[in-house]
Amino acid sequence: MANLPTAAALVLMILTSACEYQNEESLFGADSDCAEPVVFTTHIEPLVQANCAISGCHAAGGTQPTLTSYEQIKARAGDIHHMTQSLQMPPPSSGKSLSAEEIQLISCWIAQGAVKE
Repeated sequence: MANLPTAAALVLMILTSACEYQNEESLFGADSDCAEPVVFTTHIEPLVQANCAISGCHAAGGTQPTLTSYEQIKARAGDIHHMTQSLQMPPPSSGKSLSAEEIQLISCWIAQGAVKE
């Protein structure tokens, strides 16, 4: 049988470490392929408009969440990162896809602070 104080200490250590503050860089890692600044209006907005914020997908009146403004996209940056890295978005059934370079742009944009301009 496990030593109860040791088990309690282990649980406390796990809970404490799970609650530490995480910034985008610590969550997604500083990316060595991010030599150039990536900005929303130049790099990310065109990708979202062409592949996400289209009729039947993440445009107004389509699938939630709506991704038509900088604020909406920045608020979902973590989800967008996860879904594009795992190749779940855009869904294969949409006929749309992102290149490895486009997925990397999204990752860099988030790692650099998700700046607008």
